[in-house]
Amino acid sequence: MYTYLLIVALASQMFCGCSAETVEIEPVSAAQSRPFRNMPYKYGPHKLIDNNFKTQSITEYLASDWEAGTWVTVNLGAEFCVETVEIWYFLDLPKYKSTFTCSNDELWCHSCEGYCAKKAPLLISVYTENYTGSVSAPPPDNGCTRGDSVKFHNMHGHLLTMYELKVFARVEE
Repeated sequence: MYTYLLIVALASQMFCGCSAETVEIEPVSAAQSRPFRNMPYKYGPHKLIDNNFKTQSITEYLASDWEAGTWVTVNLGAEFCVETVEIWYFLDLPKYKSTFTCSNDELWCHSCEGYCAKKAPLLISVYTENYTGSVSAPPPDNGCTRGDSVKFHNMHGHLLTMYELKVFARVEE
């Protein structure tokens, strides 16, 4: 199993630019607060994790959503030690890529590098959903945040438009 993870890690370094200690995690599912124009087949959350930069996920808000904001959640399929999350906006890539760092001392991923939307800042959290369906804060780890889900929350009620999402986690022995 370790050999397989090492091969995946080295291959990911060639393609994604991540280090040999991290691998890209492919989310297994996604959900959103409300699809744009009530068209989930065209703008649904699955477009965010389909590895197709020609599709996009758009989450819209109604006046009643203003205080709650808009959100997208992706399920990673298992618990990982998440180090960074990349959000790819628009088609002019990589100009419109934001990279958020997830550290062990905070629930929210901070330190955004690249294109970081200033007018509609995102709160990005990595967490573990337990069997009762409630959200629990992950235990601290060294330089990453443990969890099986990542949530993108826009507290200002703006449209949440993203082309792709990439999650990178530490390889654990």
